[in-house]
Amino acid sequence: MGDSGLDNTVDDIQVVKKLLRSTSAKFLQITSTIEEFSDLKTKSVDEIIGSLKAHEERLQGFGEKDETVLLKEMK
Repeated sequence: MGDSGLDNTVDDIQVVKKLLRSTSAKFLQITSTIEEFSDLKTKSVDEIIGSLKAHEERLQGFGEKDETVLLKEMK
């Protein structure tokens, strides 16, 4: 019975790694950062999904329209 907690931890690690590998190209930057600077042994699937959602919201906030305005202001 003591192994069930360990089994869940191993399963969670595998799910986190698979989740990070299976994201689309727009998440490449955040997945690389998570893999590089986070201890995947302590990250939960919910934490990873939360990070990916937050990154997606930031990307939506920085659309092409905003970049165009920024470039015009810089000229």
